[in-house]
Amino acid sequence: MDSEIQKISEDVIKAVLLIMNPMTPQNDRRIAHELIENYIKLHWIKINDEEKAWIKNTAMQILASGTGPVLEEEVYVKDGMSKIIVELIKREWPQQWTSLLDELHHICKMGDAQTELVLLIFSRLVEDIVQFQNIPEKRRREIYTYLSSFVFRFFEFFSATLFENYENILTKNSWIVVLLTKKH
Repeated sequence: MDSEIQKISEDVIKAVLLIMNPMTPQNDRRIAHELIENYIKLHWIKINDEEKAWIKNTAMQILASGTGPVLEEEVYVKDGMSKIIVELIKREWPQQWTSLLDELHHICKMGDAQTELVLLIFSRLVEDIVQFQNIPEKRRREIYTYLSSFVFRFFEFFSATLFENYENILTKNSWIVVLLTKKH
C-alpha cells in the first residue's frame, strides 16, 4: 500500500472511532461518515483484503450498536451510516458477503434504531441500483439479478421484520391491546 493510501487509511480509522463514540457530536459523525463513504468509493480496489474485512466488520458492528433514539437522531447521521453499508454492498455482495441478509435480519432484532437503519439501507440500495444506476452497468446487472432472484427471501425478511416489530409494540404498549380489543 503506498503512503498516500496508508495516510488515508489512518484517517478512516480515526473517523470510525469518532462514529463509534456515542458522545461525538452529530455533525462530527456526519463528516466521519462522509470520509469513510468516500474512502470506500475511491480506494476500495486498492486496499488489501484484511483492511476490507476490517472495514466491513466494523461498519456492521456500528450498525448493530444503532444510533441515538429513533426520534432524536438526526436524519443525516442515519443516512450517512446507511450510505456506508450500501457502498460496501455494491462492492462485496453477494459474492464476497453471502451472510449479508442474515446479518441484517439479526441486526433488525436489536431495536428500533437498528431496524430503521436496515430499512434505510434497503431503500438506498434499490435507489442506487434501479433509479440512479450509479455503479458500472455490469455490476449493477449482477446486483439487480441477485435482488430479483431473491424476491421471496426479501419478502420473508420484510414480513418477519414487520411482524416482530408489531409484536414488540403490542408487548411494550399493552394499552394498545386494550384499545384494540375494547368494544365501543
